[in-house]
Amino acid sequence: LNFLVVVFGVQLVLLPLDMVGGDVQSFFEQVQIMRVKRSEALLFEATIPYLKKNDDIEYLLKGMTRHIRSGAVAGKGCRALRSWVSQFHLPITQKGGIEIVTACLTLHCDLEGVVEQGCWVLLNLAHTDARYKDSICNAGGVEAVLHALLLHSSSPQVGEQGCRVLRNVASNNERARQRIIHAQGLERIVSVMVECGDNAGVVEKGCGVLVNLISPLSDPKVLVHSGAITQVIKAMEHHAFNAKVQEQGVAFLLRLLHHCPSLKETVRERGDKVARGAAEGRASTSSTKNKAYQVIRLLKPGPSSI
Repeated sequence: LNFLVVVFGVQLVLLPLDMVGGDVQSFFEQVQIMRVKRSEALLFEATIPYLKKNDDIEYLLKGMTRHIRSGAVAGKGCRALRSWVSQFHLPITQKGGIEIVTACLTLHCDLEGVVEQGCWVLLNLAHTDARYKDSICNAGGVEAVLHALLLHSSSPQVGEQGCRVLRNVASNNERARQRIIHAQGLERIVSVMVECGDNAGVVEKGCGVLVNLISPLSDPKVLVHSGAITQVIKAMEHHAFNAKVQEQGVAFLLRLLHHCPSLKETVRERGDKVARGAAEGRASTSSTKNKAYQVIRLLKPGPSSI
């Protein structure tokens, strides 16, 4: 076989002539275009840390769109947006920031750094204004975050930031709850909690998502089959001396019993045990203890009410 030797950056690439299709000139024109685009992306990436003003937002977002396939641009761009959200959230969202960040998460879902920074941007936006929760859902942000959690289920950084986004988006938003659940969100969260079971920060954030996913529309069978109930109880057992895990675990049990009373018998034995542990634990706050006693009362045989 005859080969073409192509120098791309610091790499030597050998390509069989039959792959070029005989049109060598056209092939090298395409290679040159790729080199130019790569150089432009590197130059743009280098300017990102120096962008600080409101006037730079449009420039940043257009550059991120133009170089959307560059993981380095996506990571640094999301990092810059993350720090701007509190002050410039309106122009960011008006100029398509949510859609661009979601595209970065989707195209670079294999890059942990991009995923972490992208999740930070969506989290800050959802926290800044509740109206952005629907915008994140419409842009496919929920699915992008869940797919990232699937790929990085053993990463504490991605697990914690991804769970924080979902917890915030699902808070007081039934549409977002249902979207997360229908996209196998319960199973994704449970998987992250299993993979990062020793990390109290990830476990606490995972429990927080599960708390917000329970509502009057919750299907008890879905909650059981997803493993969410079992995993929350395991988390409370494993992190018995962590105040935040106990707080979120008790909140989950209380909300579960309130909205899905048919699961009382399913939860009773182990749920009562972990609730008593939280009620008597020195690490628990007074609020957690009060909720734990409510759970204990609800789990007693016979009719009960909050």
